Amino acid sequence: MPVDRHAAPAPTGPFASEQALAAAEWLSGSDLLSWRRDLQRWGGDPGSFDWLLDAAAGLSPSHLRMLVLHPARLVPLRRPREEIERLWRQHLEASTPLQYLVGHCFWCDLALEVGPGVLIPRPETEGMIDLAMDLLREAGGLASPNGLWADLGTGSGCL
Repeated sequence: MPVDRHAAPAPTGPFASEQALAAAEWLSGSDLLSWRRDLQRWGGDPGSFDWLLDAAAGLSPSHLRMLVLHPARLVPLRRPREEIERLWRQHLEASTPLQYLVGHCFWCDLALEVGPGVLIPRPETEGMIDLAMDLLREAGGLASPNGLWADLGTGSGCL
């Protein structure tokens, strides 16, 4: 089932959406950035934590950058801070992939459901698909990108 990557935007400006009413928690931009710094001190890759904020809380990297310029802006989180902290701690302590913890991963323009036992699609495979499509088009072997494809043994079925 597809997941809307940014289903919990703030009430005005670039975050505007009716779905913001369903936010689990609201923070000011400065409070969110301070909390983010605190959790990044726990260890781990800062980029991975930002991925978690995107996947679990609905805060894209561009929204995080915008908060530096607009620290008073209210920001909705799709999940409460305590849950995000629990997920981050579990990732750090057990090395559990974040994608398994949140139940999905982003690949191309999709959010795919994943869990233990399903290979997490890598960004590199996006490039492989683009390359294969280009080669088939150049060879005249693919009249349309809607041709018949088989994805066998790769785990998530995304290919």
